[in-house]
Amino acid sequence: MRPPFVFLLLIGIGLAGFSYLPGRAEKAPPKPPIVIEKSISAKEALPLTPPPVVSEFKVKKGETFYGILKGLGVRDGSIMALAAKRVDGVNVARLVAGRPYRIIKRGSEAVEYQYEPDETRLVRVSLGSREPEVSVEPIAYDVRTELVSGVIKNSLFNAVESAGEHPVLAMDLAEMFAWQIDFFRDLRRGDVFSVQLEKFYRDGKFVKYGRILAARFSNSGHLHQAFLFRPAHGRDEYFDEKGGSLRKQFLKAPLRFRRISSGFSRRRLNPVTKRV
Repeated sequence: MRPPFVFLLLIGIGLAGFSYLPGRAEKAPPKPPIVIEKSISAKEALPLTPPPVVSEFKVKKGETFYGILKGLGVRDGSIMALAAKRVDGVNVARLVAGRPYRIIKRGSEAVEYQYEPDETRLVRVSLGSREPEVSVEPIAYDVRTELVSGVIKNSLFNAVESAGEHPVLAMDLAEMFAWQIDFFRDLRRGDVFSVQLEKFYRDGKFVKYGRILAARFSNSGHLHQAFLFRPAHGRDEYFDEKGGSLRKQFLKAPLRFRRISSGFSRRRLNPVTKRV
């Protein structure tokens, strides 16, 4: 009987010989991919379109539609053709001093002129084509419903400004409650108001007020409320909490209040003695 180690040695030699049998070649490593580099000429490269640049202006006194477009290189014939157009009731060539307009350029070339004849419409004149084209479209606003509150210290006008709002809101409030409160004589320190209303924003900036949806005004301990409602086949109107119209036969003050800036006083003129 052969020793065990001799048997194991023979097995090892046999396996080694099998791995080197003729015709069993080792697998060659993969060849790296062939990369062909080609330079692109300036003519073959795609041109980069410059981003639009918007410049904003306000119409100056004496500035004209013809002068603005002529300065942008538009031909006289094209300007005259545009000036003769009325689109959706808008006279394209009519400019109002102080109203905003914009010039949009790509590089050195003007591609569009925009003008806002009012706060609701936008006139666009496309200058990129051979012949300018004009259109009128509504201005898109972000309409938000917000709550505004304030406390009277010396006038409604100042209270509205202290709340961070425009004085026109004070005028709107005074007209809304003109049949309930005499804003010339009845205001008292400590009177409070709150208003739920629409605010119009454009590009994140406040532009104007919309409708007042509801309002509360506490004057000398008396609470007055107003709610906007449109009856069937009617128009928007304000009603109190009992459903009665805020518009009465007589105003509390003989004059309509369009500017509220003076303070108040408890000292009143006696209608009989004519003394304070």
